[in-house]
Amino acid sequence: MRLTRLLLALILCGLALPAAAQPQPDFQFRPKRFSLGVHVGLDVPRQQSDIYDFFKDVLTLDSRDFRALLVGGDFSVRLAERADLFFSVDTARSDADSEYRRFVDNKGLPIEQNTTLRQTTSTLGLRLYPLPRGERIGSYAYIPSRFQPYVGGSVGINRWNLQQTGDFVDFQTFAVFPDYFFATGTTLTSEVLAGTHLGITRWLQVSLEGRYRFGTDDLSDDFVGFDPIDLSGASGLVALRLVF
Repeated sequence: MRLTRLLLALILCGLALPAAAQPQPDFQFRPKRFSLGVHVGLDVPRQQSDIYDFFKDVLTLDSRDFRALLVGGDFSVRLAERADLFFSVDTARSDADSEYRRFVDNKGLPIEQNTTLRQTTSTLGLRLYPLPRGERIGSYAYIPSRFQPYVGGSVGINRWNLQQTGDFVDFQTFAVFPDYFFATGTTLTSEVLAGTHLGITRWLQVSLEGRYRFGTDDLSDDFVGFDPIDLSGASGLVALRLVF
C-alpha cells in the first residue's frame, strides 16, 4: 500500500510539473539527439509459478508482499523523427517477514522467516513515436512538441536472486530447524512498454511509462521439486529526463 501511494504521488508530481514550469522558448535550431533519465516506480511480479503458491499457502505471505520499489535509469539516442534507441537498467527488491500458517514451535510461538526477491534487468530497445515530435519551420528552426506519446519494446538479461532465512519445519519429522535457502540466476528477458514524454523546458522532460516484462528461470537445489520461477510482471514508473 505504501509503494502504491508513493507511485501515485510521483505520477501526480510528474503531471503537475509541466503545468507549473515556465513556457519553453518558441524554437530551437535542431532536435535534441540524446536523453539521460532516472526513474522510480512500482514493480508487480505476475507470480504464476508453484513457488509463489507454496509461499502463500504455507507461509503468511500474499501477492502484495512481492511488490517492490523499482529504481533505475536509461540513455536514449534519437535515430529518426519517430524512433529512439535506448539502453535501460533498473532494479526492484521485495523483502517480507512471515510465519507458518498452521504450525508453531514447542513453546507455542510463531515459526518465523524472511523472504527476499531481487531482480535487476539490463535491456536494449526501441521507442516508436506515432505522432511527430516537433515541427520544422524553414531551414533552421525546430519547435518540439510538449506531448510525445510512444510505444516500444526491449530485450536483455535479468539477474535475479531469491532467498529465505529463518526457522523452518521438516514436514516428515515436524522438527523445527534454522536454515538459509538461496537461488540465483541470469536469464533472457523481454519487455513491451508504452508511455509519454511531457516537456518542461528545452532541456527537461517528465516521462510516464508502463511496462510488462517476460521471463522464467530454473530454481537451484535449495528449492528442489519446484517448477521454474516466474519472473514476469508489470511495472509503472515516472522519470525525469535531461535532453541534449
